[in-house]
Amino acid sequence: MRYRNQALELPLDVFNALQMFDLGSSRLAVIRQLHSRGSKATASLEAVNEVMASCGSESWGEEHVGNALVFMLLSQYGQSYSLETFLRAVKSHYSDRAINWSLVFRVFDRESLRITPGQFNKLYSALLSIASDDTSLDVQKLWGGDWKNRQTQISFLTAYLSSRIDPSQIPNFRASFPQDLFENAPDAVRMQAELAVKSPIRSVDAIKAVFDLALFSQASWNSPESAPLIKIVLSQDLPVFLLSALAVPQPWTAIQQSLVLRTLAFFILRQEEGYQLALYGVWKQDRQWLAEQLFTMFTQDPTSTAAIYENAVEYGWLEYLLSFANGLALDLASLAHRKGDFDLEAWVRSAAQKGQMDMGSLLSKFLRIKAEDELQAHRPEQAAPQMVSLAVKTVYTLLTMLEEYVGDRENLTPVQRICVQTYPRLINYGEGFDDIIDANGEKINTIPKAIDEKMQELFGRMYHEELSLREMLELMRRY
Repeated sequence: MRYRNQALELPLDVFNALQMFDLGSSRLAVIRQLHSRGSKATASLEAVNEVMASCGSESWGEEHVGNALVFMLLSQYGQSYSLETFLRAVKSHYSDRAINWSLVFRVFDRESLRITPGQFNKLYSALLSIASDDTSLDVQKLWGGDWKNRQTQISFLTAYLSSRIDPSQIPNFRASFPQDLFENAPDAVRMQAELAVKSPIRSVDAIKAVFDLALFSQASWNSPESAPLIKIVLSQDLPVFLLSALAVPQPWTAIQQSLVLRTLAFFILRQEEGYQLALYGVWKQDRQWLAEQLFTMFTQDPTSTAAIYENAVEYGWLEYLLSFANGLALDLASLAHRKGDFDLEAWVRSAAQKGQMDMGSLLSKFLRIKAEDELQAHRPEQAAPQMVSLAVKTVYTLLTMLEEYVGDRENLTPVQRICVQTYPRLINYGEGFDDIIDANGEKINTIPKAIDEKMQELFGRMYHEELSLREMLELMRRY
């Protein structure tokens, strides 16, 4: 009553005490015997058989067995009971008959039942000890599957993830990704993979339960009981979470998609340890999915192109990403051209031949957006570009190609004007000074203030139709 009146969450030991009252009903003779005999009740197989015999043959039923396990876990003296001995006695009693373990597990699915990592580990170890000899016993149902009581399943799932159990030892383990995924990986990745394959979140049942229980909606994300589960997922084995997420059937809900994308972004930006494992593994699992997420990441944050490019080069993604004809691919191709001798002209022609888009419109929009952002970056109110800057040589190449795809001068001239205004060194590009221009614009495209002011005066006269574009270009060559 005190906790209810003060709107406080019940401590785990109080929850367990309430569960004990539930288990103490008069029909549960096995529990009374376990309580009265204490640790002696499970000291040996004979002791267990004696307890069960004193309660009648029905005491061997699956529901009674489940209740006995819950009692021994929640009891104040729970550490003194041997769950392994109790279960061996049960298994011996059934002999060749099958135990319906789903009925045993159903007892755990009770309202308000909470379990600690230590209690869970004890139950898991006891069940695992006989699972290798009983294919019908699926210990993965201790945290996965469909439960009636959401909070109870969250408690079991959280306890499982907290216990740091190595699930690879489970018979018929359902893994979210195969152990040989990293077989040909670099040494550093293989070393990380040795730990990753032993992570509890590698369980398909666990990752599906996380998605269903804590990540299904904003309400489930915000619920108090989800907080410990989410904290564990995000604080340990985050690379394995990302790799395991790909085993969850799609489509995902908005919050599921958002969290997975944010997790990938952390690794692309190398803000989390284990990024090598995550990025290598995601590429090996589903490169098309990775490309789609990178495109989404780029549309949300155009500055991410630099990090995407760095990882694409290191992990061998670049050729695949450049096989697409979209904004990210064009930005990556432009960055590759800036950094080396990438054949940008060949890429543009190849992308145009795929017929998926109007290349003239794509190049026009791309150059205009880049130039406008670069201009804004030269002003005090915007400290830095909001996207990856273009090199003068790249702008020159794209402008040259733009003439092939835009026949209308009215559409072409405005793009040329803003590019010349933003990248004044274009005026002298292709005139024998390319190496000098490239060196001067390696880090920044701005020019000295005095020259910039004169350029702005010329642009003002051009926009007021005092000068033609050709006349303005001739005057600009003098500076």
